Amino acid sequence: MRTIPAIVLEGANAVKPFKFRDSIYLGDPVNIVRILTDYDVEEIVIVDRTCTSPNLTLLGQIFGETLMPVTYGGGVRSVEEAVSVIKSGAEKIIVKSLLPDLEMIRKIVADLGSSAVAAAIDYRRSGSRIEVAAFGQRFLGHEFNEMLRQLESAGIGEFILTDMDREGTCNGLDTEIISFADRLVTPVLIQGGAGSFKDFDEANTLGFDGVVFSSLFCLTNGSHEMVAGLPKVIVSDPKRFACLKESEDDES
Repeated sequence: MRTIPAIVLEGANAVKPFKFRDSIYLGDPVNIVRILTDYDVEEIVIVDRTCTSPNLTLLGQIFGETLMPVTYGGGVRSVEEAVSVIKSGAEKIIVKSLLPDLEMIRKIVADLGSSAVAAAIDYRRSGSRIEVAAFGQRFLGHEFNEMLRQLESAGIGEFILTDMDREGTCNGLDTEIISFADRLVTPVLIQGGAGSFKDFDEANTLGFDGVVFSSLFCLTNGSHEMVAGLPKVIVSDPKRFACLKESEDDES
């Protein structure tokens, strides 16, 4: 299973948001990517949550610091913008604001290929329904599944399902969401709430293809306090992480 650190941008700054609202400043994203590269991270996700179009200058600086695959999302609303991000050095682009526009997604997929296009589904539970931010509506379980299947048919090559109410809390992942995605062939990543590596094990056992996370590498014990000399111990394999953490505990 893939374990993927995420960096959230607000302008030229890296931040850590909580439940998609409040955020704390983490530092220079170029430096953070440089450090993650030194820790042998195998891939990362970068999302700019404030831009109206991709900041290609900043992205060029970030991509220039690493050879690891980067999935980027933020401000991509056309084929031209998607292509420009890939040419800047990203391996994949994330479509989010375009999610209801299946025709535009098909055009981007036709140009870049399914493997280069991921869909980020930000949702929250509302009783028996699942409210998807990009669609502005609430789905029953089978309707949510059908929405994912339509996106899969449009050529989406990967899903990132993020529970907005768990994001940044370290209170555990919403692994039950897999029951609404179990008919998909497309890889499904889960995000929002990872607080320990037991969460990674559970996600792996239930069939998720990966976990996207950030609090575990940049905050102290799930608090809102940033780790001095960010990041905390972070490598791409949870078992390697556990061994490294144990060795650090022994030294202390």
